[in-house]
Amino acid sequence: MTTVSVQARPPREAKKKRVKKREGEVLEILTVSGRKKRVLAAGKFEKIYRAGRLERVRVIKAGVAPAAVKDIAMAMGSPQEVVIKNLGISRSTWARKRSQQVPLEQNASEKVIGLAALIGQVESLVKEQGEPKGFDAAKWLQGWIEQPVPALGGRKPAELLDTREGQQIVSGLLDAIRAGAYL
Repeated sequence: MTTVSVQARPPREAKKKRVKKREGEVLEILTVSGRKKRVLAAGKFEKIYRAGRLERVRVIKAGVAPAAVKDIAMAMGSPQEVVIKNLGISRSTWARKRSQQVPLEQNASEKVIGLAALIGQVESLVKEQGEPKGFDAAKWLQGWIEQPVPALGGRKPAELLDTREGQQIVSGLLDAIRAGAYL
């Protein structure tokens, strides 16, 4: 008699837990403990945009690494000081947290993740439209937020990045662009 060994498949719950863990790893790059010389760059922003809300809340509460601001500024082709100012983060607080290698407070972390998600939203929009070669979503967003927008009464989207509500307005404008609306 021949014996055949059959390897059991892992239960569905175990598979779901592994998927959830991988999703959580996406945002770890934003945390102090998750940095480990990794740099937030093109392609990662869309993952932040698509991350679950609970996962973003977890990272916001844990605090975002101040170095993530540097990564975002580099991706946008903008000086760190401009990004910090646009987000309404105190430069001295940011510098102190960076030198001490401790996370930003919850309010600042939320703004940083919000800006990263906006870049991800543009990456997603471009990917849906066929992903033109050479298009840089972060640099495009930096240029666009500095231009007056008629839908905002001539204000620049950059003026709204310092609040979550303002970031949601900017996100709505990007959705309107996705739908083909002229702003």
